[in-house]
Amino acid sequence: MACFIALTATAQRPNEGRQDKPQAAKRKYQILVQNESEANVVGDYNQNLLQMQNNMHGQNTKGLLSDLIMTGYKAAFVQKTGNASSNLFSLGVSYLTEALSSKRDKWMMTAKNQCHFEKKLATETKIEDFYALPSTVGPMDPQNLKFKGFGCKQYIELNDKPGHGQNVFYFYCKMKKDNEGLSRIVNHSKFIVEVDTFMFNPKYCNLPNDSSGSADARFDFKKRKNLNLKVKVKIFSSWMNELTQVFNDQLMGEFTVNAKIDEKMLTPDGSFVYDKNNPEHKNLVSVDGDCFVIPRSFTGTPDGSTALNAWGTGQYRIEMEVVEDCEINESYYLVPEVGNGPQVAYADGTPGNKKWDKNKWKVEWNDMKARKKNKSFWSNALSAITTAYIGNNWITTITDPLATALYSYETQELNNWLDLDTSAAAKAAAAGAAKPAGQQQGAPQANPAGQGAPQGAKP
Repeated sequence: MACFIALTATAQRPNEGRQDKPQAAKRKYQILVQNESEANVVGDYNQNLLQMQNNMHGQNTKGLLSDLIMTGYKAAFVQKTGNASSNLFSLGVSYLTEALSSKRDKWMMTAKNQCHFEKKLATETKIEDFYALPSTVGPMDPQNLKFKGFGCKQYIELNDKPGHGQNVFYFYCKMKKDNEGLSRIVNHSKFIVEVDTFMFNPKYCNLPNDSSGSADARFDFKKRKNLNLKVKVKIFSSWMNELTQVFNDQLMGEFTVNAKIDEKMLTPDGSFVYDKNNPEHKNLVSVDGDCFVIPRSFTGTPDGSTALNAWGTGQYRIEMEVVEDCEINESYYLVPEVGNGPQVAYADGTPGNKKWDKNKWKVEWNDMKARKKNKSFWSNALSAITTAYIGNNWITTITDPLATALYSYETQELNNWLDLDTSAAAKAAAAGAAKPAGQQQGAPQANPAGQGAPQGAKP
């Protein structure tokens, strides 16, 4: 199916599907990492850390390597192929559902789909120094921490004005270095963070998620409610131990930043700005999770010339996933049904019957259709496959039992297929080993003892 779609797409006319008019603006993301200044690295933090280390003895700490999960290329391939099938399955269901649905059902389905947005910020950029100085104590020596915190920013940049535009959201989490934070580092080799700064502008967020970028599709609290932002942060590390064993891209920990955007808390310009001293804001913005301190790689020398047990400054990288959600505010689209009589409903204290207001949902549905890109089924299918194998793809959660059963079967078949060559090679090797040395095809004749064999050679 993938090969056929690829050939079909290749045979399209050169100008088919091409947009001659460039977009006026584009959305950009920026992952931020903040480090301590060199003067602060060896200051109060190290003194407080050493004092706490001296005051705490006999504490059992959990092993580092037992908490790390190693993944391979095989698992990644199976997962991506399953994602491709998921995308194609969902695409087929959406076409079938649209064909059988009424206009209001189509509007409702489209509106609900546009209430969810996900974006993965995957990067291979590695940050070299988690610590400011090497160590001769050990790979998990937490002294001289240079890492201070992480953050993320989304903004809309104008094509004709690079570097200028509208901020959508910004947050920054800093490492906790109070008694609670230092205790986690000393006792568990983990660090925790707290939200220091947070800003969100609902007017320019990614909802409704119709991919048009139209100003008419901006978020409106009258039509939507329960706006939430969630950012999942993963920290990976690579290092080498004293046995020259390399551990590449190991997951060290995860954090989740949650924010509930309350319309009542917006500033005059329409933004929500977090105030950590406001008790009401603390219930709206939070961060959960923890992360192991980054292991130092074994270097064998602290200065490049002296041979000594020494470890470096730690290497790591950060991945993020942005998730925005909201719900349809049905009360906006419902009106009292004609003939029910508002006076009667008021007199007996019972609410009147409601009906969907065509003047609202139908107008919105017409705007959705006008903004929707008219692509063929084959173009959408090609996009569903390529985005599954290429980074920064849209994530679709499948909960349908039929789809789950299909993907489970497909995953098993892919695993069997990938294991086929390995099993065949193993059987061939076992069969060859069972034959006498002189009967193996292409095997050299055994030499008499001491002839042609180096002294001390082992079989």
